[in-house]
Amino acid sequence: MINENEFIDLVIESPIPPNAKLICFILLKYRNRKTGKCYPSQSTLSISSGLCENAVRAAIKIIDANGFIFIEKKRMPGFRYSNTFYNLNINLTPSLNEGRNEGRNEGRNEGAPDEGKPIKQKKINKEKETLSQPDPAIQIFEYWKLIMNRTNSTVFNAKRKSAVKARLKEGYTVDQIKSAIDGCSKDDWSMGKNDRGKAFNDLELICRDGVKIENFTQQTNEDLKNEYNQNNKTDNRSRGKRVFDKITEIENRARQERLARESKQRMGS
Repeated sequence: MINENEFIDLVIESPIPPNAKLICFILLKYRNRKTGKCYPSQSTLSISSGLCENAVRAAIKIIDANGFIFIEKKRMPGFRYSNTFYNLNINLTPSLNEGRNEGRNEGRNEGAPDEGKPIKQKKINKEKETLSQPDPAIQIFEYWKLIMNRTNSTVFNAKRKSAVKARLKEGYTVDQIKSAIDGCSKDDWSMGKNDRGKAFNDLELICRDGVKIENFTQQTNEDLKNEYNQNNKTDNRSRGKRVFDKITEIENRARQERLARESKQRMGS
């Protein structure tokens, strides 16, 4: 694991949404330094962050998917419902680690590795690299929210996540799926201009199968072709106008020279 300062740096540098970063820092505030856990209710997180509970739940899913926390549910004796514990991916305090390591090393040979030694820098760098790499599915979800003008309270639910991950597993790239999202956003029927007056632009629908991805990507390609052709027409018209203006300029200069010569001839005669 990494230390608290490195955790903060990773959260700041991460491409996760601002709401998710805010919840990360609030969980860090409530974290027990000895156990590494915290268990604020979603109501408490909502009050502390100023977000609605739906937005809090969405943020927790994002930071969980990106490896900043892992969630543990336990039902305490005498309680009907489970408690949710959030474990932040941070080292425990040295004093507690030392106590645990002493217990683990009891009865071992003197030559056994000392688990109480500081984590090697190579291992820290590896964990930092793992945490700093954004989840491709999250990237796609955030891009879809941006293009479709969805609010931060929109949840990356199981259906959306399953459809996106299935297409990624089939070999479609993040850029291809983003291109399909662009294509859907430019399709009037999908955006609600249809006989039902209903938009069919959900991420789960766009990623439902490979055919959907390819069809929407084709829409993007057609738009790019049309834009290219339109630009070419504009360029051709501009080029033709420049040529026409140049010819006109040459003809006018020749006419003026001819008139000057004729005037000199009349004066000489």
